[in-house]
Amino acid sequence: MLCCESFRKYSINHIADIYQVDRDRVSEWLNWWQEYEFEGLDDDPRGGRPTLLTKAERAPAVEFVTAEPRNIKCALQQIATMYEKVVSSDTLKTSWREAD
Repeated sequence: MLCCESFRKYSINHIADIYQVDRDRVSEWLNWWQEYEFEGLDDDPRGGRPTLLTKAERAPAVEFVTAEPRNIKCALQQIATMYEKVVSSDTLKTSWREAD
């Protein structure tokens, strides 16, 4: 079902001008809203690189960082020895943040 105006009665062209997008995009937004309401506003899941550490491996890795938060290099070395995986400090910090 094609929706031709917003709740506030703005035309598709007017909304397209406000957001600087084409009218087809605005029409999609309005149709998504009509069909899904708030759930339609969510982004679709995006693919990405798989994590280097499994969930089981992340817990001990986080413990290494928590024990010595100022010595990330030591935690990286422990992970490399324990799991035979080389991870970056950014990967380790991300795992630590996600655990909190």
